[in-house]
Amino acid sequence: MGKTTHLTLLPQHSRLSIEDTPQTPTGGSAMRISNSLLRTLAVVLVALAVLKVTKVLSAPILLALVVGVILSPVIESATRRKIPVAIAAAGTTLGSIAAIVGGLAFLAPAIEQALLEIPRAAAAMRGTLDGLLAFGQGIDQVTQDVGKVLGTETGDAAVASADLPSAMDAALFAPQIMGQALIFLGTLFFFLLTREDIYVWAGGLFSKTSDGKDVQSVIRNADRSVSRYFMTITAINIILGLCVTVGLYIFGAPWPVSWGLAAFLLNYVLYLGPAAFAIALLVMGHIQFQGLLSFGPMVMFLAMNFTEGYLLTPSLVGHRLRINPLVIFLALALGLWLWGIVGGIVALPLLVWVLAAAGLVSWYEEQPLPPAAPAVR
Repeated sequence: MGKTTHLTLLPQHSRLSIEDTPQTPTGGSAMRISNSLLRTLAVVLVALAVLKVTKVLSAPILLALVVGVILSPVIESATRRKIPVAIAAAGTTLGSIAAIVGGLAFLAPAIEQALLEIPRAAAAMRGTLDGLLAFGQGIDQVTQDVGKVLGTETGDAAVASADLPSAMDAALFAPQIMGQALIFLGTLFFFLLTREDIYVWAGGLFSKTSDGKDVQSVIRNADRSVSRYFMTITAINIILGLCVTVGLYIFGAPWPVSWGLAAFLLNYVLYLGPAAFAIALLVMGHIQFQGLLSFGPMVMFLAMNFTEGYLLTPSLVGHRLRINPLVIFLALALGLWLWGIVGGIVALPLLVWVLAAAGLVSWYEEQPLPPAAPAVR
């Protein structure tokens, strides 16, 4: 009943042939699409749950893979110069360690000073709130009344009771931090060392994509897109950090170089990084300055960030990588939910890699895969 029989006369042979033409299914295709979509959704949800549960392990691994992709041009350049891959991978890993340790050592005095200034900052911000909210009844009376209802401390007593993390707390977290650091460094080194082997294996496992492109070529072009995007963003962040340093030096703020380095680092975390830095500048301004001048550092940074976000970055990146801001925000939110601050750092590079591999964005015209050269080990 599902087929229609046609009788076709063939004059060359003077005989009849029977052709069975299947009717177009009405609901089968929709059912298959629905089942495929449900299976894909189930796989994605299970993968997200696994990544969330194993974030202590998956976060440093993913960070190392993203850093490895960003540093891949260094390994390629070393290979072209006949430098053994093992030496190049070890040197790149040690260079990454030196950069991280140097940055932390440079920021440590400023961070320590900021922690010591927390009570003073809280008092300064409370004074500002007093001026903004006291329209008849002082904010002290309001907070005391609320404290009596809630049974909590308010005012300076609450500030004094907010203890900073102790040495014992740091000692308890040290093994976990060291373990994650070792996972990161080990993954980074072995990824840089065996990157070519991994790509050759992937090319052998999946020789062609659905549209006929070579898998190795797709992966390498996605890597180059992420690397060049990151280098461009790094150059922009360096300019922003230098401008913040000069601006705060003119304002007479303490530790202007450390503030500039913090601006450079936090600008990698879209939206949330600049927002956190602006709040920190607001607190610092209320500690160091009086009156309207206390808002000066924050306003200065917001003006710089606006110029960078709406003029400089679009002119250098926008015409190459056009990504919907909603997609960027959702990727950032998902990364932060899965892996915390590490997810905020890797969200955009990972998004660029996925979109470039899918052919939705590209930093440049796709190049054919060059002939594979034997790696020097």
